[in-house]
Amino acid sequence: MTLRYIGNDRSLDWDDDIDIDGSPVNLFTSARFIDYEQASHEVQMIGSTDRTNYVFGVYYFEEEADVFNPISFFGAFGAPVSNNRYGFDNDSIAVFGQVEWRPEAAMFQDRLTLTLGARWTEETKDTYIDHPNDVDALGNPAPFSGQAKDTFDNVSPTFVAAWDASDNVNVYGKIANGWKAGGFNGEAPFEAAFTTPYDAEEILSYELGIKSRWKDNRLQLNGAYFYNESTDMQMSIFVAGSSAASIVQNAGEATIQGFEVELVALPMPELELAASYGYLETAYNEFIENGVDVKDQKDFPYAPRNSASLSAEYGIAAGSWGDLTARLDYEFVDRHVPYIEPSQNATSEVRPYGLINGRITLSNVQIADGHALKFALWGKNLAGKDYRINTIPFGIWTASYYGDPRTYGIEATYEF
Repeated sequence: MTLRYIGNDRSLDWDDDIDIDGSPVNLFTSARFIDYEQASHEVQMIGSTDRTNYVFGVYYFEEEADVFNPISFFGAFGAPVSNNRYGFDNDSIAVFGQVEWRPEAAMFQDRLTLTLGARWTEETKDTYIDHPNDVDALGNPAPFSGQAKDTFDNVSPTFVAAWDASDNVNVYGKIANGWKAGGFNGEAPFEAAFTTPYDAEEILSYELGIKSRWKDNRLQLNGAYFYNESTDMQMSIFVAGSSAASIVQNAGEATIQGFEVELVALPMPELELAASYGYLETAYNEFIENGVDVKDQKDFPYAPRNSASLSAEYGIAAGSWGDLTARLDYEFVDRHVPYIEPSQNATSEVRPYGLINGRITLSNVQIADGHALKFALWGKNLAGKDYRINTIPFGIWTASYYGDPRTYGIEATYEF
Protein backbone atom coordinates (compact mmCIF):
# COMPACT_ATOMS: atom_id res chain seq x y z
CA MET A 1 0.00 0.00 0.00
CA THR A 2 1.24 3.49 -0.87
CA LEU A 3 0.18 6.80 0.62
CA ARG A 4 0.48 9.74 -1.76
CA TYR A 5 -0.01 13.48 -1.23
CA ILE A 6 -0.47 15.90 -4.13
CA GLY A 7 -0.44 19.65 -3.46
CA ASN A 8 -1.04 22.57 -5.79
CA ASP A 9 -0.82 26.31 -5.40
CA ARG A 10 -1.31 28.72 -8.26
CA SER A 11 -1.77 32.44 -8.74
CA LEU A 12 -2.58 34.31 -11.94
CA ASP A 13 -2.64 37.96 -12.98
CA TRP A 14 -4.39 38.43 -16.32
CA ASP A 15 -5.06 41.66 -18.21
CA ASP A 16 -6.68 41.99 -21.63
CA ASP A 17 -8.24 44.82 -23.58
CA ILE A 18 -9.99 44.45 -26.92
CA ASP A 19 -11.20 47.02 -29.42
CA ILE A 20 -14.24 45.10 -30.62
CA ASP A 21 -15.46 47.51 -33.30
CA GLY A 22 -12.10 47.28 -35.10
CA SER A 23 -12.17 50.92 -36.16
CA PRO A 24 -9.93 53.90 -35.25
CA VAL A 25 -12.89 55.42 -33.38
CA ASN A 26 -13.58 54.36 -29.78
CA LEU A 27 -17.00 52.82 -30.33
CA PHE A 28 -16.78 49.72 -28.14
CA THR A 29 -14.00 48.39 -25.94
CA SER A 30 -13.97 45.75 -23.24
CA ALA A 31 -11.21 44.92 -20.76
CA ARG A 32 -10.61 42.46 -17.94
CA PHE A 33 -8.13 42.78 -15.09
CA ILE A 34 -8.13 39.50 -13.17
CA ASP A 35 -6.48 38.43 -9.92
CA TYR A 36 -6.90 34.70 -9.34
CA GLU A 37 -5.59 32.22 -6.78
CA GLN A 38 -6.20 28.51 -6.26
CA ALA A 39 -4.93 25.73 -4.03
CA SER A 40 -5.69 22.03 -3.76
CA HIS A 41 -4.72 19.13 -1.53
CA GLU A 42 -5.20 15.44 -2.27
CA VAL A 43 -4.35 12.35 -0.25
CA GLN A 44 -4.49 8.94 -1.94
CA MET A 45 -4.18 5.43 -0.57
CA ILE A 46 -3.15 3.09 -3.39
CA GLY A 47 -2.65 -0.63 -3.09
CA SER A 48 -3.28 -4.12 -4.35
CA THR A 49 -3.88 -7.71 -3.30
CA ASP A 50 -3.71 -10.93 -5.31
CA ARG A 51 -7.09 -10.17 -6.88
CA THR A 52 -7.63 -6.43 -6.49
CA ASN A 53 -6.17 -3.02 -7.24
CA TYR A 54 -7.63 -0.12 -5.31
CA VAL A 55 -7.38 3.60 -4.68
CA PHE A 56 -9.15 5.67 -2.03
CA GLY A 57 -8.72 9.33 -1.35
CA VAL A 58 -9.90 12.74 -0.23
CA TYR A 59 -9.60 15.97 -2.19
CA TYR A 60 -9.97 19.64 -1.27
CA PHE A 61 -9.90 22.59 -3.65
CA GLU A 62 -10.34 26.33 -3.12
CA GLU A 63 -10.20 29.27 -5.48
CA GLU A 64 -10.69 33.02 -5.26
CA ALA A 65 -10.90 35.66 -7.97
CA ASP A 66 -11.57 39.38 -8.37
CA VAL A 67 -12.32 40.79 -11.81
CA PHE A 68 -12.48 44.43 -12.92
CA ASN A 69 -14.35 44.52 -16.24
CA PRO A 70 -14.73 48.05 -17.68
CA ILE A 71 -16.90 48.18 -20.81
CA SER A 72 -17.25 51.27 -22.97
CA PHE A 73 -20.06 51.81 -25.48
CA PHE A 74 -19.59 54.84 -27.77
CA GLY A 75 -16.87 56.30 -25.57
CA ALA A 76 -15.80 58.60 -28.40
CA PHE A 77 -19.13 60.40 -28.03
CA GLY A 78 -18.86 60.89 -24.28
CA ALA A 79 -20.78 57.83 -23.09
CA PRO A 80 -19.67 56.74 -19.60
CA VAL A 81 -17.66 53.60 -18.96
CA SER A 82 -19.46 50.78 -17.17
CA ASN A 83 -17.00 49.89 -14.40
CA ASN A 84 -18.16 46.37 -13.64
CA ARG A 85 -16.66 44.17 -10.93
CA TYR A 86 -17.34 40.58 -10.00
CA GLY A 87 -15.60 37.70 -8.32
CA PHE A 88 -15.99 34.54 -6.28
CA ASP A 89 -14.69 32.52 -3.36
CA ASN A 90 -15.36 28.83 -4.05
CA ASP A 91 -14.35 25.58 -2.40
CA SER A 92 -14.86 21.90 -3.14
CA ILE A 93 -14.35 18.74 -1.10
CA ALA A 94 -14.58 15.16 -2.34
CA VAL A 95 -14.16 11.60 -1.13
CA PHE A 96 -13.55 8.92 -3.75
CA GLY A 97 -12.66 5.29 -4.17
CA GLN A 98 -12.25 2.69 -6.89
CA VAL A 99 -11.61 -1.07 -6.76
CA GLU A 100 -10.61 -3.38 -9.63
CA TRP A 101 -11.38 -7.05 -8.99
CA ARG A 102 -10.39 -10.14 -10.98
CA PRO A 103 -12.74 -13.02 -10.05
CA GLU A 104 -11.00 -16.27 -9.20
CA ALA A 105 -13.62 -18.60 -10.74
CA ALA A 106 -12.12 -21.02 -13.28
CA MET A 107 -14.80 -20.17 -15.83
CA PHE A 108 -13.32 -16.68 -16.22
CA GLN A 109 -9.75 -17.96 -16.77
CA ASP A 110 -8.41 -14.84 -15.06
CA ARG A 111 -9.55 -12.75 -18.04
CA LEU A 112 -12.39 -10.76 -16.46
CA THR A 113 -11.83 -7.50 -14.57
CA LEU A 114 -14.68 -5.71 -12.80
CA THR A 115 -14.24 -2.13 -11.63
CA LEU A 116 -16.49 -0.24 -9.23
CA GLY A 117 -15.92 3.35 -8.18
CA ALA A 118 -17.74 6.28 -6.64
CA ARG A 119 -17.09 9.93 -5.79
CA TRP A 120 -18.93 12.19 -3.37
CA THR A 121 -18.47 15.91 -4.03
CA GLU A 122 -19.69 19.03 -2.28
CA GLU A 123 -19.03 22.47 -3.75
CA THR A 124 -19.84 25.87 -2.29
CA LYS A 125 -20.06 28.89 -4.61
CA ASP A 126 -19.89 32.38 -3.08
CA THR A 127 -20.08 35.11 -5.73
CA TYR A 128 -20.45 38.89 -5.85
CA ILE A 129 -21.21 41.45 -8.55
CA ASP A 130 -21.11 45.26 -8.67
CA HIS A 131 -22.25 47.55 -11.51
CA PRO A 132 -22.00 51.03 -9.93
CA ASN A 133 -22.72 53.19 -12.97
CA ASP A 134 -24.88 51.20 -15.37
CA VAL A 135 -27.64 52.96 -17.32
CA ASP A 136 -30.82 51.62 -18.88
CA ALA A 137 -31.93 51.84 -22.53
CA LEU A 138 -33.17 55.42 -21.96
CA GLY A 139 -29.91 56.56 -20.41
CA ASN A 140 -31.21 56.65 -16.86
CA PRO A 141 -28.95 55.43 -14.01
CA ALA A 142 -29.53 51.74 -13.27
CA PRO A 143 -26.78 50.59 -10.90
CA PHE A 144 -27.01 47.22 -9.15
CA SER A 145 -24.92 44.97 -6.97
CA GLY A 146 -25.42 41.67 -5.18
CA GLN A 147 -23.95 38.66 -3.47
CA ALA A 148 -25.09 35.06 -3.76
CA LYS A 149 -24.07 31.77 -2.20
CA ASP A 150 -25.15 28.17 -2.68
CA THR A 151 -23.92 24.64 -2.07
CA PHE A 152 -24.13 21.74 -4.52
CA ASP A 153 -23.44 18.06 -3.82
CA ASN A 154 -23.44 14.82 -5.77
CA VAL A 155 -22.53 11.13 -5.70
CA SER A 156 -21.23 9.77 -9.02
CA PRO A 157 -20.71 5.99 -9.44
CA THR A 158 -18.77 4.14 -12.16
CA PHE A 159 -18.86 0.51 -13.27
CA VAL A 160 -16.56 -1.12 -15.84
CA ALA A 161 -16.40 -4.72 -17.07
CA ALA A 162 -13.35 -5.65 -19.16
CA TRP A 163 -12.57 -8.99 -20.84
CA ASP A 164 -9.20 -10.09 -22.21
CA ALA A 165 -10.28 -11.98 -25.30
CA SER A 166 -6.61 -12.82 -25.84
CA ASP A 167 -3.23 -11.56 -24.68
CA ASN A 168 -3.49 -8.73 -27.22
CA VAL A 169 -7.24 -7.96 -27.35
CA ASN A 170 -9.30 -6.35 -24.61
CA VAL A 171 -12.99 -5.45 -24.86
CA TYR A 172 -14.85 -3.42 -22.26
CA GLY A 173 -18.14 -1.83 -21.32
CA LYS A 174 -18.55 1.15 -19.02
CA ILE A 175 -21.42 2.95 -17.29
CA ALA A 176 -20.62 6.16 -15.42
CA ASN A 177 -22.19 9.28 -13.98
CA GLY A 178 -20.65 12.69 -14.56
CA TRP A 179 -21.48 15.88 -12.69
CA LYS A 180 -20.74 19.60 -12.86
CA ALA A 181 -21.83 21.90 -10.03
CA GLY A 182 -24.19 24.78 -10.58
CA GLY A 183 -23.26 28.40 -9.93
CA PHE A 184 -23.88 32.09 -10.56
CA ASN A 185 -23.24 34.36 -13.53
CA GLY A 186 -20.63 36.96 -12.69
CA GLU A 187 -21.13 38.60 -16.09
CA ALA A 188 -24.89 38.93 -15.63
CA PRO A 189 -26.23 42.14 -17.23
CA PHE A 190 -28.86 42.69 -14.50
CA GLU A 191 -29.42 41.64 -10.90
CA ALA A 192 -32.07 38.95 -11.42
CA ALA A 193 -29.82 37.12 -13.89
CA PHE A 194 -27.12 37.08 -11.22
CA THR A 195 -29.08 36.05 -8.13
CA THR A 196 -30.83 33.16 -9.94
CA PRO A 197 -28.31 30.27 -10.04
CA TYR A 198 -27.99 27.82 -12.86
CA ASP A 199 -28.45 24.18 -11.85
CA ALA A 200 -25.89 21.40 -11.68
CA GLU A 201 -25.43 19.31 -14.82
CA GLU A 202 -25.49 15.50 -14.78
CA ILE A 203 -24.47 13.05 -17.48
CA LEU A 204 -25.17 9.34 -17.68
CA SER A 205 -22.53 7.84 -19.95
CA TYR A 206 -22.35 4.46 -21.71
CA GLU A 207 -19.26 3.25 -23.55
CA LEU A 208 -18.26 0.11 -25.42
CA GLY A 209 -14.73 -0.29 -26.68
CA ILE A 210 -11.86 -2.46 -27.83
CA LYS A 211 -8.10 -2.09 -27.40
CA SER A 212 -5.95 -4.44 -29.46
CA ARG A 213 -2.50 -5.14 -30.86
CA TRP A 214 -1.71 -7.33 -33.86
CA LYS A 215 1.17 -8.46 -36.07
CA ASP A 216 3.69 -8.93 -33.25
CA ASN A 217 2.69 -5.59 -31.71
CA ARG A 218 3.40 -3.71 -34.95
CA LEU A 219 -0.27 -2.78 -35.43
CA GLN A 220 -2.50 -1.22 -32.78
CA LEU A 221 -6.24 -0.74 -33.26
CA ASN A 222 -8.46 0.93 -30.65
CA GLY A 223 -12.11 1.88 -30.98
CA ALA A 224 -14.95 3.09 -28.78
CA TYR A 225 -18.65 3.94 -29.07
CA PHE A 226 -20.18 6.30 -26.52
CA TYR A 227 -23.70 7.41 -25.69
CA ASN A 228 -24.26 10.25 -23.20
CA GLU A 229 -27.53 11.49 -21.73
CA SER A 230 -27.21 14.98 -20.29
CA THR A 231 -29.68 16.54 -17.84
CA ASP A 232 -29.73 20.29 -17.11
CA MET A 233 -26.91 20.74 -19.60
CA GLN A 234 -25.00 23.96 -18.92
CA MET A 235 -24.73 26.13 -22.02
CA SER A 236 -22.79 29.37 -22.44
CA ILE A 237 -25.08 32.05 -23.87
CA PHE A 238 -23.69 35.27 -25.35
CA VAL A 239 -25.77 38.35 -24.48
CA ALA A 240 -25.35 41.27 -26.86
CA GLY A 241 -26.91 44.67 -26.28
CA SER A 242 -26.30 46.87 -23.27
CA SER A 243 -23.37 44.63 -22.32
CA ALA A 244 -21.03 42.11 -23.88
CA ALA A 245 -21.33 39.12 -21.60
CA SER A 246 -21.58 35.37 -21.64
CA ILE A 247 -23.84 33.72 -19.11
CA VAL A 248 -24.64 30.09 -18.35
CA GLN A 249 -28.13 28.65 -18.54
CA ASN A 250 -29.48 25.11 -18.38
CA ALA A 251 -30.58 23.66 -21.70
CA GLY A 252 -32.70 20.83 -20.31
CA GLU A 253 -31.90 17.41 -21.79
CA ALA A 254 -29.55 16.41 -24.59
CA THR A 255 -28.11 13.27 -26.18
CA ILE A 256 -24.50 13.12 -27.35
CA GLN A 257 -23.24 10.01 -29.11
CA GLY A 258 -20.51 8.97 -31.45
CA PHE A 259 -17.49 6.78 -31.98
CA GLU A 260 -13.72 7.06 -32.19
CA VAL A 261 -11.20 4.85 -34.02
CA GLU A 262 -7.42 4.96 -33.64
CA LEU A 263 -4.84 3.08 -35.73
CA VAL A 264 -1.07 2.97 -35.14
CA ALA A 265 1.27 0.98 -37.42
CA LEU A 266 4.99 0.22 -37.50
CA PRO A 267 5.67 -0.89 -41.11
CA MET A 268 9.40 -0.72 -40.33
CA PRO A 269 11.30 -0.09 -37.08
CA GLU A 270 12.13 3.50 -38.00
CA LEU A 271 8.65 4.52 -39.18
CA GLU A 272 5.46 5.00 -37.16
CA LEU A 273 2.19 5.84 -38.90
CA ALA A 274 -0.97 6.85 -37.03
CA ALA A 275 -4.52 7.80 -37.96
CA SER A 276 -7.64 8.60 -35.97
CA TYR A 277 -11.24 9.47 -36.78
CA GLY A 278 -14.07 10.70 -34.61
CA TYR A 279 -17.78 11.01 -35.38
CA LEU A 280 -20.16 13.06 -33.20
CA GLU A 281 -23.94 13.33 -33.23
CA THR A 282 -25.83 15.69 -30.90
CA ALA A 283 -29.49 16.50 -30.27
CA TYR A 284 -31.57 18.36 -27.72
CA ASN A 285 -34.31 16.24 -26.17
CA GLU A 286 -35.67 19.25 -24.32
CA PHE A 287 -34.79 22.94 -24.18
CA ILE A 288 -37.21 24.92 -22.03
CA GLU A 289 -37.20 28.68 -22.49
CA ASN A 290 -39.90 30.80 -20.81
CA GLY A 291 -41.96 27.66 -20.27
CA VAL A 292 -41.80 26.59 -23.95
CA ASP A 293 -39.80 23.72 -25.43
CA VAL A 294 -37.70 25.34 -28.18
CA LYS A 295 -35.35 22.43 -28.89
CA ASP A 296 -36.01 22.63 -32.64
CA GLN A 297 -35.01 26.31 -32.68
CA LYS A 298 -31.56 25.94 -31.12
CA ASP A 299 -28.14 24.96 -32.45
CA PHE A 300 -25.67 22.71 -30.64
CA PRO A 301 -22.38 24.59 -30.10
CA TYR A 302 -18.86 23.26 -30.49
CA ALA A 303 -19.92 19.89 -31.87
CA PRO A 304 -18.12 19.19 -35.17
CA ARG A 305 -19.62 16.14 -36.85
CA ASN A 306 -16.25 14.81 -38.04
CA SER A 307 -12.69 15.10 -36.79
CA ALA A 308 -9.57 13.29 -37.93
CA SER A 309 -5.80 13.22 -37.68
CA LEU A 310 -2.87 11.68 -39.56
CA SER A 311 0.77 11.52 -38.51
CA ALA A 312 4.07 10.03 -39.59
CA GLU A 313 7.24 9.88 -37.49
CA TYR A 314 10.53 8.65 -38.93
CA GLY A 315 13.82 7.91 -37.21
CA ILE A 316 16.34 9.46 -39.59
CA ALA A 317 19.54 8.46 -37.84
CA ALA A 318 20.96 7.41 -34.48
CA GLY A 319 24.45 7.43 -33.02
CA SER A 320 26.55 8.29 -30.02
CA TRP A 321 25.68 11.92 -30.72
CA GLY A 322 21.91 11.28 -30.28
CA ASP A 323 18.74 10.26 -32.11
CA LEU A 324 17.38 12.36 -35.00
CA THR A 325 13.66 12.02 -35.80
CA ALA A 326 11.19 13.88 -38.00
CA ARG A 327 7.44 14.11 -37.54
CA LEU A 328 4.64 15.45 -39.72
CA ASP A 329 1.00 15.53 -38.68
CA TYR A 330 -2.32 16.73 -40.02
CA GLU A 331 -5.48 17.50 -38.05
CA PHE A 332 -8.98 18.17 -39.41
CA VAL A 333 -11.94 19.81 -37.65
CA ASP A 334 -15.35 19.82 -39.32
CA ARG A 335 -17.82 22.69 -39.56
CA HIS A 336 -19.41 23.74 -36.27
CA VAL A 337 -21.04 26.72 -34.61
CA PRO A 338 -20.11 28.46 -31.34
CA TYR A 339 -23.58 29.56 -30.16
CA ILE A 340 -27.00 28.09 -29.53
CA GLU A 341 -28.85 30.93 -31.29
CA PRO A 342 -29.13 30.45 -35.10
CA SER A 343 -29.25 34.24 -35.56
CA GLN A 344 -25.81 34.57 -33.95
CA ASN A 345 -24.42 31.61 -35.86
CA ALA A 346 -25.50 33.15 -39.17
CA THR A 347 -22.29 35.22 -39.04
CA SER A 348 -20.31 33.00 -36.66
CA GLU A 349 -20.04 29.61 -38.36
CA VAL A 350 -16.60 27.99 -38.02
CA ARG A 351 -15.88 26.45 -41.39
CA PRO A 352 -13.98 23.16 -41.78
CA TYR A 353 -10.23 23.52 -41.56
CA GLY A 354 -7.13 21.33 -41.62
CA LEU A 355 -3.71 22.12 -40.17
CA ILE A 356 -0.28 20.70 -41.00
CA ASN A 357 2.38 20.68 -38.28
CA GLY A 358 5.96 19.43 -38.30
CA ARG A 359 8.84 18.79 -35.90
CA ILE A 360 12.48 17.71 -36.17
CA THR A 361 13.98 16.46 -32.90
CA LEU A 362 17.50 15.60 -31.82
CA SER A 363 17.23 13.67 -28.54
CA ASN A 364 19.47 11.66 -26.21
CA VAL A 365 22.42 14.02 -26.56
CA GLN A 366 24.43 12.68 -23.62
CA ILE A 367 26.38 15.21 -21.58
CA ALA A 368 26.93 13.15 -18.41
CA ASP A 369 25.80 9.92 -16.79
CA GLY A 370 22.01 10.15 -16.59
CA HIS A 371 21.98 13.67 -18.08
CA ALA A 372 20.98 14.50 -21.66
CA LEU A 373 19.89 17.34 -23.90
CA LYS A 374 17.06 17.41 -26.44
CA PHE A 375 16.66 19.98 -29.22
CA ALA A 376 13.64 20.48 -31.46
CA LEU A 377 12.72 22.69 -34.41
CA TRP A 378 8.96 22.86 -34.93
CA GLY A 379 6.45 24.55 -37.15
CA LYS A 380 2.67 24.81 -36.76
CA ASN A 381 0.11 25.59 -39.45
CA LEU A 382 2.84 25.17 -42.06
CA ALA A 383 0.45 25.90 -44.93
CA GLY A 384 -0.43 29.30 -43.44
CA LYS A 385 -4.14 28.47 -43.23
CA ASP A 386 -6.50 31.27 -42.21
CA TYR A 387 -9.15 29.75 -39.96
CA ARG A 388 -11.69 31.24 -37.59
CA ILE A 389 -12.11 29.62 -34.18
CA ASN A 390 -14.61 31.92 -32.45
CA THR A 391 -16.63 35.12 -32.78
CA ILE A 392 -18.44 37.82 -30.84
CA PRO A 393 -21.70 38.57 -32.72
CA PHE A 394 -23.28 41.97 -32.13
CA GLY A 395 -25.95 41.87 -34.80
CA ILE A 396 -24.79 44.69 -37.05
CA TRP A 397 -21.19 43.45 -36.93
CA THR A 398 -19.29 40.36 -35.82
CA ALA A 399 -15.81 40.32 -34.31
CA SER A 400 -13.84 37.20 -35.22
CA TYR A 401 -11.01 35.35 -33.51
CA TYR A 402 -8.62 33.47 -35.77
CA GLY A 403 -6.25 30.62 -35.02
CA ASP A 404 -2.51 31.13 -34.98
CA PRO A 405 -0.89 31.76 -38.36
CA ARG A 406 2.22 29.90 -39.47
CA THR A 407 4.52 29.80 -36.45
CA TYR A 408 7.99 28.40 -35.83
CA GLY A 409 9.91 27.63 -32.69
CA ILE A 410 13.05 26.13 -31.22
CA GLU A 411 13.10 24.12 -28.00
CA ALA A 412 15.95 22.96 -25.81
CA THR A 413 15.28 20.51 -22.97
CA TYR A 414 17.62 19.32 -20.23
CA GLU A 415 16.77 15.84 -18.99
CA PHE A 416 18.12 14.36 -15.77
